[in-house]
Amino acid sequence: AKEILEVYVSAAETLLDSIEHERTRRDGRAVESLAHQLQGSSAAIGAGEMQRLSKRLEDMAAQNNWAQVKILCEGLKWSFRRLSRYVQHSLAHEFSAAE
Repeated sequence: AKEILEVYVSAAETLLDSIEHERTRRDGRAVESLAHQLQGSSAAIGAGEMQRLSKRLEDMAAQNNWAQVKILCEGLKWSFRRLSRYVQHSLAHEFSAAE
């Protein structure tokens, strides 16, 4: 489980960076595709908030609704920071408990 969460955090961070880059370029198809990838990986680990926000972002990017895309990107970044801190704390606790 530890490795899965570490891979997810790393991949999600990369996807979020790519989403932000494509958002600034206003490339709706790229944002839609990246959001779909993030939605799938978030669903796989049970990150419901990230999954829901990613799905909404995918839909808004498909409609080229850039105001909503920007808001959703900020929401995803905030949600990811919370999730990442939780995962780091949990993994650190698990590691220290295993010693």
